[in-house]
Amino acid sequence: MGASPGCIAAFRGYIDVPEMRLPLLLLVAASLAVGCLPDLAPGSDPTSVDGNGEASPPSNGPATDPPGTTDAGPDAPPANTCSPDLKSDAKNCGSCGRDCRGAACAGGLCVPQDLSKNLYEPFAVVVADGKVIFSTLGPPTGSDSAKTVREVSVEGTGERTLISSVPGVTDIALTPNLVLFRTWDDFLGGTVRACNRTGACNQALLVDIIGAGRGLVPTSSFFYWGGTYALRRCTVLGCSPPEGLLMQANVSIEGMVTDGTSLYWTNGRSDYGGFAVYGCTAPACLNGAPIHARTKKPTALAIAGPTLCWAENASVVCAPKSGGTPVVVASGDDALERVTSVAADDNHVYFTLEHDIKDRGRVMRAALTNKTPSAVELAKGQHRPRGVALDATHVYWANAPGDATGSLRRIAK
Repeated sequence: MGASPGCIAAFRGYIDVPEMRLPLLLLVAASLAVGCLPDLAPGSDPTSVDGNGEASPPSNGPATDPPGTTDAGPDAPPANTCSPDLKSDAKNCGSCGRDCRGAACAGGLCVPQDLSKNLYEPFAVVVADGKVIFSTLGPPTGSDSAKTVREVSVEGTGERTLISSVPGVTDIALTPNLVLFRTWDDFLGGTVRACNRTGACNQALLVDIIGAGRGLVPTSSFFYWGGTYALRRCTVLGCSPPEGLLMQANVSIEGMVTDGTSLYWTNGRSDYGGFAVYGCTAPACLNGAPIHARTKKPTALAIAGPTLCWAENASVVCAPKSGGTPVVVASGDDALERVTSVAADDNHVYFTLEHDIKDRGRVMRAALTNKTPSAVELAKGQHRPRGVALDATHVYWANAPGDATGSLRRIAK
């Protein structure tokens, strides 16, 4: 509030009469006593009063944004205007609007839900049509009964074993009617097998002795996989030749995805094609070319619309699948972390961070549009998380601590 006109006139009258001039201190005291001084904004200069008796804005110092207008990135939490306790409100967990979707909120983080527990080394995870299909590698020695492919609903009900006593399943892929899975055994080599998605799993051997490698991606007519320093292709009806058609040699595939038209993979050996993200046009897919050459080894790979995202040590890098400049959108906090899996939707990339201290793993989310590394922690205290997968509302992953206490989990996006 400013001083009234009457106060201003009286104040000026004292100044204009020489014999009634008072020391400035007495004038200020008198004015305060009758409420004649203007209210000054906090931080304004108390000696700066304009010709109308009102406080002038400070002449120096930076301007400040209104609360909540500072741009701290796409994933910056909004100001707390919604809940008295963001640490425990399951509808506003950690930030306004962060809904745990039926799970509890503790310490500002949604509590992960266990869909399956007491698993021995769960590994590959895929989600489709309200079901989660996942593998367990089992113990390194002893009974093979813990080496399985299983299915459970996204709510954690109706769990069943599709296949048991199968060598370590490292990759799972789905067609409309089939579950494809890739196995690996240090002595027997690898296979690609298939079974029905519904009813009994009448397992069929599609490819035998495919060699070491990663990646298994189906298209409408074929499926592709990374063999020993090679990209190969086969149909779900059988392979000709038996080991699959050689599409490209001298590549070491770490991750593989498709957009339905083209195939993309990460090459993980500098002496076989160089560290790079490759692409080719399916189904021929001959002579794939590097899209993004890298100086660090790229591993896990994900695709969302026009964007590819991949892991490099403890970082996640994203770039247009057509080329352009890759950007590191997220990084781990220390040298003991590494990204073990990535998945992406239209707005975010989700990834698991494994830590040398096995119970310090994390599940993270980063905006695809990040220009500098920044990520939101969705879950912490995880035991060697891997196999991240998505549906419209949740993030799924496997915890694999190295014994029979592993689990399949989910958390709201």
